[in-house]
Amino acid sequence: MRDACRFCRGFSLIEGLVAVSLVACLLLIPIPPMIALLSASRLESTIQNLTSVLSFARSEALRSGRGVWICALFMRKNEHHNGCRTSPGQLAEGWTDGVLLFADQEGARPGIYDAGEDLRDVGFSPTVSVVSDVAQYYVSGRGVYATAGLPAFVLREKQSGRCATVKIHADSVLPVSCRGGECEGCSRHAPE
Repeated sequence: MRDACRFCRGFSLIEGLVAVSLVACLLLIPIPPMIALLSASRLESTIQNLTSVLSFARSEALRSGRGVWICALFMRKNEHHNGCRTSPGQLAEGWTDGVLLFADQEGARPGIYDAGEDLRDVGFSPTVSVVSDVAQYYVSGRGVYATAGLPAFVLREKQSGRCATVKIHADSVLPVSCRGGECEGCSRHAPE
């Protein structure tokens, strides 16, 4: 009986530590590509959200025949929107919280968000900064952007520095992607 268990010893502490460290090293190999993939998907998701909400604003204006305002969302700590960013301190933070669409009700103050006027609010990923040179945009009831200049947004993923620009053309919403300083806006709104 004693001879049968002669080879039943098991592993030493050193052998176990070597095996665990090899497994840990093998598990760490895919982490950097995964981080880059997550970074790219957050930026792409924000581009898609922004593009779809801008398309919705135009289609809602055409459908209802009323003008629709697009402004930088001012989000409270409890994740409920508090209207549009209007003060210089709030506007310095940009459009990073998201976008608020609203249509003025009869007799309301034009271009100023009042409770109950919201059509849709869309939040963005906190790791993507969104900047625009204009505080709010207006789409007329005919679906035409009536703001001085057509909307343009610069989006930058904070961790990777990847950049994209979303520009609105008179008849459609077209995202224009860029890398680094290749396109207008990415070099102008470079991280500090």
